[in-house]
Amino acid sequence: METLGYAPYVCLYPGNIFRLFKQPKLYVALVVALPAAVFGGSLKYWQKYVDEGRLKGVINEDACYSAVVLLVGFLCAFRIDAAYRKFWNACDYSYRFCGDLFNGTCAMLAFTRCSKAPKEDVDQFRHLLVRLVSLLSAVIIGELEVGVARDELADSEETAKTPNFWSLQLIDYEGISQEAQEELLSASNKPEMVFQWVQQIIVGAWNKGIFCVDSPIVGKAFKELADAMHQFHEAQKITEVPFPFPYQMALQLLLISHWIITPIVTVEWTASVPWAAIFSFAGVFALWLFLGLAIELDQPFHATVNSVDMHYLQRLLNHRLLAVIDNIKEPIPSLSQTAKRDVSRRTSNEVSTGGIATVAVSMPTNKSAT
Repeated sequence: METLGYAPYVCLYPGNIFRLFKQPKLYVALVVALPAAVFGGSLKYWQKYVDEGRLKGVINEDACYSAVVLLVGFLCAFRIDAAYRKFWNACDYSYRFCGDLFNGTCAMLAFTRCSKAPKEDVDQFRHLLVRLVSLLSAVIIGELEVGVARDELADSEETAKTPNFWSLQLIDYEGISQEAQEELLSASNKPEMVFQWVQQIIVGAWNKGIFCVDSPIVGKAFKELADAMHQFHEAQKITEVPFPFPYQMALQLLLISHWIITPIVTVEWTASVPWAAIFSFAGVFALWLFLGLAIELDQPFHATVNSVDMHYLQRLLNHRLLAVIDNIKEPIPSLSQTAKRDVSRRTSNEVSTGGIATVAVSMPTNKSAT
């Protein structure tokens, strides 16, 4: 799925203008606005050349039309604001659950650094945890992408053979036991099942003495993994709770009324047939375009050009997990023999090699010993 790469520093950047034509709702607005333009131009042509003055007096004042436009604009603004907030909440939840998954996993791996358990058990726990966390992230993203349609997809034989999370990058999915893979494919609540697996292997590791820290410290890392599931359940509200139906119907009825009234009103605005068509087109096109973009943003997890790039987040999480598992056996940093321990704090004007300011803190001295 390709997402749009915007150039935020210049609104009229040529690349952004080109990407505008990749917006599917742009063409929906064109399809709706072009008939309105033809309708407005035809009415003006009929009034000017066929039956002059026929439409005079239909709408003597623009106050009625202004009221309709004001009401439609208010509801459109309300709809756009609701979609905008849902989009940014989706970004917030997505990055939070990925961050919580990584933080919890990184802490669990760190707790095995000085483990006295058999090396084979420690190594198996590390690699299984990384694979399951990558799988957990993928099934969460898959659930968010399908939304309320997951019940229908669960009954589909095609989905059972090729679940939607397979389109995401996984860390050695084949490295997980075949029995677990088959159980996952038949499960209706995949994220909850994988999260339960993660919890079970952590509890099993604790019973085997794989962790070298006390249980309260492990509990804090456990909570970070639970927080990731909490963010997932919060994000489900975005995918499963639609925009209120009464507002949606009221907005649609007002848009249809606006589509009908606009060409009739624009006939009285100008004596030119082309300009009557242009005014009709502009009035209808603007509202339908912004409303269409709001509908796109209203489902930020769906695989569209305007959605949150969840595939990127999955790749980013995998990259971080692999970096941790690759370095878990490497030597940890230690203080060098040339480290200065008994010096005063340097000023910020002093810089080390490479142009980076350094600050050395003096070690406290024990005066009583002297």
